[in-house]
Amino acid sequence: MANFKNSEVIKRVLQTFVRKIGRRIPESFALSTIDNAIKNLEEKHDVLRYIKIDASRYMDGFDAVSIMSEINNVESYKLGKAIQEIIKMLHNKLGGRAPLVY
Repeated sequence: MANFKNSEVIKRVLQTFVRKIGRRIPESFALSTIDNAIKNLEEKHDVLRYIKIDASRYMDGFDAVSIMSEINNVESYKLGKAIQEIIKMLHNKLGGRAPLVY
């Protein structure tokens, strides 16, 4: 079984979110929605503090996303729990406007 760094996992997950959500709504709105979800969950899941999305660069697409290397020092299960919460929050916020089925 391949071992992936947390930074690689979250990068791929976020790219997938942006791509899937961006099919039905503007990508900049997708990034804004993901950014808000991360900020809302950051207190509960401290692993999310290592992910920054520059609001001034939403129009740049995924280039607006920064993932700090410190995220690789966090236990993977904590990242997994945070990702689950992000998915739930995005689903609740977007409802039927954007598909989250992978």
